[in-house]
Amino acid sequence: MSSSSLPSQGKHKLKLEGSMLEHWRHDIVRNGAASVSWTSQPMTLEEWNRDYLPVITAALSSSVPGAKLMEQESLDDDRWLSIVGSERVPLALGVVRCDGAFQVEITYARYHDSRRQIADLRELVSSVRCQVTDRNRTRPKASTRLPDTFGRVGGQDLQIFRSLDGEHLAINFTHGDIQRDEKLYLSVIRQLLAQSHEAEPAKLQTRVVAIPRTDRPETASLLHVTLPAKDPIYVGAVYCKSLDLSLISLWTAARATDELAQERLGQVGCPGGPSTPSPSFDSLVEAACRSGDRDACGVPAGSAQ
Repeated sequence: MSSSSLPSQGKHKLKLEGSMLEHWRHDIVRNGAASVSWTSQPMTLEEWNRDYLPVITAALSSSVPGAKLMEQESLDDDRWLSIVGSERVPLALGVVRCDGAFQVEITYARYHDSRRQIADLRELVSSVRCQVTDRNRTRPKASTRLPDTFGRVGGQDLQIFRSLDGEHLAINFTHGDIQRDEKLYLSVIRQLLAQSHEAEPAKLQTRVVAIPRTDRPETASLLHVTLPAKDPIYVGAVYCKSLDLSLISLWTAARATDELAQERLGQVGCPGGPSTPSPSFDSLVEAACRSGDRDACGVPAGSAQ
Protein backbone atom coordinates (compact mmCIF):
# COMPACT_ATOMS: atom_id res chain seq x y z
CA MET A 1 0.00 0.00 0.00
CA SER A 2 2.78 2.43 0.88
CA SER A 3 6.47 2.51 1.71
CA SER A 4 8.86 5.09 3.12
CA SER A 5 12.62 5.13 2.86
CA LEU A 6 13.84 7.37 5.70
CA PRO A 7 16.53 5.27 7.44
CA SER A 8 15.66 6.30 10.98
CA GLN A 9 11.86 6.50 10.87
CA GLY A 10 9.61 4.79 8.35
CA LYS A 11 7.09 2.12 7.47
CA HIS A 12 6.22 -0.49 4.84
CA LYS A 13 2.50 -1.26 4.74
CA LEU A 14 0.83 -4.18 2.93
CA LYS A 15 -2.83 -4.91 2.30
CA LEU A 16 -3.94 -8.47 3.09
CA GLU A 17 -7.18 -8.96 1.20
CA GLY A 18 -9.48 -11.89 1.87
CA SER A 19 -12.40 -13.05 -0.24
CA MET A 20 -15.88 -13.54 1.14
CA LEU A 21 -15.36 -17.30 0.86
CA GLU A 22 -12.08 -17.11 2.84
CA HIS A 23 -13.82 -14.95 5.41
CA TRP A 24 -16.58 -17.48 6.00
CA ARG A 25 -14.53 -20.67 5.66
CA HIS A 26 -11.27 -19.63 7.34
CA ASP A 27 -12.30 -16.62 9.45
CA ILE A 28 -9.90 -14.37 7.54
CA VAL A 29 -10.33 -10.61 7.90
CA ARG A 30 -11.81 -9.11 4.72
CA ASN A 31 -9.58 -6.03 4.82
CA GLY A 32 -6.50 -7.14 6.68
CA ALA A 33 -3.13 -5.38 6.77
CA ALA A 34 0.44 -5.86 7.89
CA SER A 35 3.05 -3.18 8.47
CA VAL A 36 6.72 -3.13 9.36
CA SER A 37 7.92 0.14 10.86
CA TRP A 38 11.24 1.25 12.25
CA THR A 39 12.28 4.03 14.59
CA SER A 40 15.34 5.57 16.19
CA GLN A 41 13.32 5.95 19.42
CA PRO A 42 13.30 2.43 20.90
CA MET A 43 11.78 1.39 24.22
CA THR A 44 12.13 -1.43 26.70
CA LEU A 45 9.32 -3.89 27.40
CA GLU A 46 8.57 -1.99 30.61
CA GLU A 47 8.31 1.30 28.68
CA TRP A 48 6.21 -0.41 26.00
CA ASN A 49 3.71 -1.61 28.60
CA ARG A 50 3.68 1.66 30.53
CA ASP A 51 3.74 4.25 27.74
CA TYR A 52 2.70 2.71 24.42
CA LEU A 53 0.07 0.04 25.05
CA PRO A 54 -2.32 2.36 26.96
CA VAL A 55 -2.20 4.78 24.02
CA ILE A 56 -2.85 2.16 21.32
CA THR A 57 -5.57 0.54 23.44
CA ALA A 58 -7.32 3.87 24.04
CA ALA A 59 -7.11 4.68 20.33
CA LEU A 60 -8.48 1.25 19.39
CA SER A 61 -11.36 1.66 21.86
CA SER A 62 -12.89 4.34 19.65
CA SER A 63 -13.72 1.65 17.05
CA VAL A 64 -13.48 -1.54 19.16
CA PRO A 65 -15.52 -1.11 22.38
CA GLY A 66 -13.89 -2.77 25.38
CA ALA A 67 -10.47 -3.07 23.73
CA LYS A 68 -7.80 -4.32 26.15
CA LEU A 69 -4.47 -6.13 26.34
CA MET A 70 -5.42 -9.76 25.76
CA GLU A 71 -2.10 -11.57 25.61
CA GLN A 72 1.62 -10.91 25.75
CA GLU A 73 4.67 -13.08 25.12
CA SER A 74 8.42 -12.45 25.24
CA LEU A 75 10.64 -14.40 22.84
CA ASP A 76 13.76 -13.01 24.54
CA ASP A 77 14.83 -9.78 26.26
CA ASP A 78 14.56 -7.76 23.04
CA ARG A 79 11.62 -9.42 21.20
CA TRP A 80 8.03 -9.50 22.39
CA LEU A 81 4.45 -9.85 21.13
CA SER A 82 1.20 -8.27 22.29
CA ILE A 83 -2.42 -8.87 21.32
CA VAL A 84 -4.78 -5.93 21.95
CA GLY A 85 -8.43 -5.46 21.08
CA SER A 86 -11.29 -7.92 21.53
CA GLU A 87 -12.03 -11.59 20.81
CA ARG A 88 -13.24 -10.80 17.28
CA VAL A 89 -10.78 -7.95 16.60
CA PRO A 90 -7.39 -9.07 17.92
CA LEU A 91 -4.65 -6.70 16.71
CA ALA A 92 -1.18 -8.28 16.87
CA LEU A 93 1.83 -6.09 17.70
CA GLY A 94 5.43 -7.28 17.66
CA VAL A 95 8.65 -5.51 18.66
CA VAL A 96 12.32 -6.18 17.94
CA ARG A 97 14.64 -3.93 19.93
CA CYS A 98 17.81 -4.00 17.86
CA ASP A 99 19.87 -1.88 20.26
CA GLY A 100 19.56 1.20 22.45
CA ALA A 101 18.98 3.46 19.42
CA PHE A 102 16.89 1.47 16.92
CA GLN A 103 13.74 -0.64 16.95
CA VAL A 104 11.55 -2.55 14.47
CA GLU A 105 7.80 -2.93 15.02
CA ILE A 106 5.29 -5.20 13.24
CA THR A 107 1.52 -4.73 13.19
CA TYR A 108 -0.56 -7.63 11.88
CA ALA A 109 -4.29 -8.06 11.27
CA ARG A 110 -5.14 -11.21 9.30
CA TYR A 111 -7.46 -13.43 11.37
CA HIS A 112 -10.31 -12.99 13.82
CA ASP A 113 -8.66 -15.71 15.95
CA SER A 114 -6.03 -14.36 18.36
CA ARG A 115 -4.22 -17.73 18.48
CA ARG A 116 -3.62 -17.69 14.72
CA GLN A 117 -2.69 -14.03 14.89
CA ILE A 118 0.00 -14.56 17.51
CA ALA A 119 1.31 -17.72 15.82
CA ASP A 120 1.91 -15.81 12.58
CA LEU A 121 3.35 -12.84 14.44
CA ARG A 122 5.73 -15.06 16.40
CA GLU A 123 7.16 -16.28 13.10
CA LEU A 124 7.39 -12.76 11.68
CA VAL A 125 9.12 -11.31 14.75
CA SER A 126 11.56 -14.25 14.85
CA SER A 127 12.48 -13.62 11.22
CA VAL A 128 13.71 -10.04 11.77
CA ARG A 129 17.48 -9.58 11.41
CA CYS A 130 18.86 -6.24 12.54
CA GLN A 131 21.49 -4.56 10.37
CA VAL A 132 21.70 -1.18 12.06
CA THR A 133 23.88 1.67 10.79
CA ASP A 134 24.56 5.19 12.08
CA ARG A 135 21.99 6.48 9.55
CA ASN A 136 19.34 4.31 11.20
CA ARG A 137 20.17 5.70 14.63
CA THR A 138 20.09 9.37 13.57
CA ARG A 139 16.76 10.89 14.54
CA PRO A 140 15.01 13.31 12.17
CA LYS A 141 15.36 16.94 13.26
CA ALA A 142 12.77 19.63 12.76
CA SER A 143 13.82 22.96 11.30
CA THR A 144 13.44 25.76 13.85
CA ARG A 145 13.49 29.54 13.57
CA LEU A 146 13.04 30.49 17.21
CA PRO A 147 13.85 33.90 18.74
CA ASP A 148 17.33 34.33 20.20
CA THR A 149 15.79 34.22 23.68
CA PHE A 150 15.41 30.43 23.28
CA GLY A 151 18.11 27.89 24.12
CA ARG A 152 18.45 24.11 23.68
CA VAL A 153 18.15 21.78 26.64
CA GLY A 154 18.41 18.00 26.95
CA GLY A 155 20.56 15.61 24.93
CA GLN A 156 21.75 16.14 21.38
CA ASP A 157 19.09 13.78 19.96
CA LEU A 158 16.23 15.57 21.69
CA GLN A 159 14.77 18.85 20.44
CA ILE A 160 13.74 20.67 23.59
CA PHE A 161 13.96 24.44 23.97
CA ARG A 162 13.40 26.86 26.83
CA SER A 163 13.40 30.62 27.22
CA LEU A 164 14.28 32.67 30.27
CA ASP A 165 10.77 34.13 30.40
CA GLY A 166 9.11 30.74 30.95
CA GLU A 167 8.43 29.20 27.54
CA HIS A 168 9.03 25.49 26.94
CA LEU A 169 8.96 23.76 23.54
CA ALA A 170 9.47 20.03 22.88
CA ILE A 171 9.46 18.49 19.38
CA ASN A 172 9.16 14.87 18.30
CA PHE A 173 8.02 12.79 15.30
CA THR A 174 5.68 9.89 14.60
CA HIS A 175 4.80 7.80 11.53
CA GLY A 176 2.28 8.91 8.93
CA ASP A 177 -0.31 11.68 8.98
CA ILE A 178 -1.57 11.67 12.56
CA GLN A 179 -4.10 14.45 11.77
CA ARG A 180 -5.90 12.43 9.09
CA ASP A 181 -8.37 10.90 11.57
CA GLU A 182 -9.32 13.72 13.95
CA LYS A 183 -11.16 11.48 16.41
CA LEU A 184 -8.21 9.09 16.66
CA TYR A 185 -5.73 11.98 16.89
CA LEU A 186 -7.59 13.59 19.80
CA SER A 187 -7.80 10.25 21.60
CA VAL A 188 -4.05 9.66 21.26
CA ILE A 189 -3.15 13.18 22.44
CA ARG A 190 -5.46 12.95 25.47
CA GLN A 191 -4.01 9.59 26.48
CA LEU A 192 -0.39 10.73 26.05
CA LEU A 193 -0.85 13.91 28.07
CA ALA A 194 -2.94 12.16 30.72
CA GLN A 195 -0.18 9.58 31.22
CA SER A 196 2.64 12.11 31.39
CA HIS A 197 0.73 14.32 33.86
CA GLU A 198 -0.91 11.50 35.86
CA ALA A 199 -4.43 12.67 35.07
CA GLU A 200 -7.63 11.02 33.88
CA PRO A 201 -8.06 11.41 30.08
CA ALA A 202 -11.72 12.36 30.59
CA LYS A 203 -10.68 15.36 32.71
CA LEU A 204 -8.64 16.91 29.90
CA GLN A 205 -10.39 19.61 27.92
CA THR A 206 -9.32 20.12 24.30
CA ARG A 207 -10.06 22.98 21.94
CA VAL A 208 -9.05 23.32 18.30
CA VAL A 209 -7.22 26.59 17.65
CA ALA A 210 -7.89 28.04 14.21
CA ILE A 211 -4.68 28.71 12.28
CA PRO A 212 -4.73 31.72 9.92
CA ARG A 213 -4.23 30.86 6.23
CA THR A 214 -0.58 31.10 5.23
CA ASP A 215 1.68 30.06 2.37
CA ARG A 216 2.83 27.10 4.43
CA PRO A 217 2.70 23.97 2.21
CA GLU A 218 2.33 21.43 5.04
CA THR A 219 -0.91 20.41 6.74
CA ALA A 220 -0.79 21.86 10.25
CA SER A 221 -3.12 22.00 13.26
CA LEU A 222 -3.06 23.35 16.81
CA LEU A 223 -4.81 22.15 19.97
CA HIS A 224 -5.28 23.91 23.31
CA VAL A 225 -5.33 21.30 26.10
CA THR A 226 -6.29 22.11 29.69
CA LEU A 227 -5.26 19.78 32.52
CA PRO A 228 -6.56 19.95 36.11
CA ALA A 229 -4.57 22.46 38.21
CA LYS A 230 -1.90 22.91 35.51
CA ASP A 231 -0.99 25.46 32.87
CA PRO A 232 -2.53 24.77 29.45
CA ILE A 233 -0.50 22.93 26.81
CA TYR A 234 -0.59 23.75 23.12
CA VAL A 235 -0.10 20.72 20.88
CA GLY A 236 0.98 21.44 17.32
CA ALA A 237 1.03 18.91 14.47
CA VAL A 238 2.66 19.31 11.05
CA TYR A 239 2.52 16.59 8.38
CA CYS A 240 5.80 16.25 6.45
CA LYS A 241 4.43 14.56 3.34
CA SER A 242 7.76 13.91 1.59
CA LEU A 243 8.95 11.89 4.62
CA ASP A 244 5.50 10.53 5.63
CA LEU A 245 6.13 11.79 9.17
CA SER A 246 4.14 13.94 11.55
CA LEU A 247 5.96 16.52 13.63
CA ILE A 248 4.43 16.95 17.10
CA SER A 249 5.25 19.99 19.24
CA LEU A 250 4.29 20.65 22.86
CA TRP A 251 4.48 24.31 23.94
CA THR A 252 3.77 25.99 27.28
CA ALA A 253 4.36 29.52 28.52
CA ALA A 254 3.79 31.53 31.68
CA ARG A 255 1.56 33.92 29.71
CA ALA A 256 0.35 31.68 26.90
CA THR A 257 -2.06 32.95 24.28
CA ASP A 258 -3.49 31.42 21.09
CA GLU A 259 -1.67 34.06 19.04
CA LEU A 260 1.73 33.30 20.55
CA ALA A 261 1.13 29.55 20.21
CA GLN A 262 0.36 30.07 16.51
CA GLU A 263 3.56 32.09 16.14
CA ARG A 264 5.68 29.39 17.76
CA LEU A 265 4.13 26.65 15.60
CA GLY A 266 4.97 28.75 12.56
CA GLN A 267 8.62 28.77 13.69
CA VAL A 268 8.82 24.97 13.57
CA GLY A 269 8.99 23.05 10.30
CA CYS A 270 9.82 19.77 8.60
CA PRO A 271 13.41 18.48 8.33
CA GLY A 272 15.37 20.20 5.60
CA GLY A 273 13.55 23.53 5.85
CA PRO A 274 15.13 26.89 6.72
CA SER A 275 16.55 26.72 10.23
CA THR A 276 18.29 29.05 12.69
CA PRO A 277 20.71 27.52 15.24
CA SER A 278 19.83 28.05 18.91
CA PRO A 279 22.46 28.38 21.67
CA SER A 280 22.35 26.13 24.70
CA PHE A 281 19.95 27.22 27.43
CA ASP A 282 22.80 27.06 29.96
CA SER A 283 24.76 29.64 27.95
CA LEU A 284 21.73 31.97 27.96
CA VAL A 285 21.40 31.58 31.72
CA GLU A 286 25.11 32.33 32.25
CA ALA A 287 24.98 35.44 30.05
CA ALA A 288 21.84 36.74 31.78
CA CYS A 289 23.37 36.13 35.20
CA ARG A 290 26.55 38.03 34.25
CA SER A 291 24.32 40.89 33.10
CA GLY A 292 22.76 41.14 36.56
CA ASP A 293 19.60 39.04 36.17
CA ARG A 294 19.21 37.61 39.69
CA ASP A 295 16.45 35.21 38.63
CA ALA A 296 18.76 33.72 35.98
CA CYS A 297 21.52 33.27 38.58
CA GLY A 298 19.16 31.02 40.52
CA VAL A 299 18.54 28.63 37.62
CA PRO A 300 20.69 25.47 38.06
CA ALA A 301 22.67 24.25 35.05
CA GLY A 302 20.81 21.65 33.00
CA SER A 303 17.63 22.19 35.01
CA ALA A 304 15.32 21.60 32.07
CA GLN A 305 16.80 18.30 30.89
